[in-house]
Amino acid sequence: MKKTLIGLLFCFIFISSGCFTVTEEITLRKNGSGTSRVTIDMSGMMGMLSAFIPDSLKESMDLNQLMSTDMGKFTTVSGISNVRSERLSEYSYAISYDFANTEALNKAQA
Repeated sequence: MKKTLIGLLFCFIFISSGCFTVTEEITLRKNGSGTSRVTIDMSGMMGMLSAFIPDSLKESMDLNQLMSTDMGKFTTVSGISNVRSERLSEYSYAISYDFANTEALNKAQA
């Protein structure tokens, strides 16, 4: 039953993928270095999902774990420094970092 529910949840998320917003802000300096900030807001999607999934499954969707996974990916890229995360609301967070050059930025985004 739980596997079926999780499968339905992922299908619903795939169908309603337009229900979350990703905003990326990049500041580029003349020397090629700069800063990047990626904001992910899933509150619209979670608002719709709350009617369909039980509370126990909602609690297992840990935004802090997602944030730490994303931060770990950025810290391993050469030329990326000052990686920071910020939880903006219950289902919204941002990750920002400095990059030494556009090559490091491209690697971080990949």
